[in-house]
Amino acid sequence: MQDKVHAPPSLGAASLEDVEGFTSVSAMESLITAAGALRVDPIDGVRYRLARPVSHRHGHLTEAFRADWGLADAPVVQVNVTTTFPGRIRGWGIHRFYRRPLVCGDRLALHRLL
Repeated sequence: MQDKVHAPPSLGAASLEDVEGFTSVSAMESLITAAGALRVDPIDGVRYRLARPVSHRHGHLTEAFRADWGLADAPVVQVNVTTTFPGRIRGWGIHRFYRRPLVCGDRLALHRLL
């Protein structure tokens, strides 16, 4: 495969029409209005709640589901999504009366830990 050779930019103004593929693209429209509301029509029967990530020096935590939100009749009490920065340790805890399954994910797969 032959490498492309790029000439140094000219001293004149750049033209977007000279960018390969520019004329075939379409403008993007944000899915959020200026007021923060979703601009999409939800699928009939689907209920949702906007997630609110909480960031701190060790990573991020987002509550993905809680039973008291009333979104589903499922035997699940709470689901958290967390991101831990490399080299950091998050809070440790012990629960005597229930089991908390942990799932670890990377870019390729999810791995159940407990």
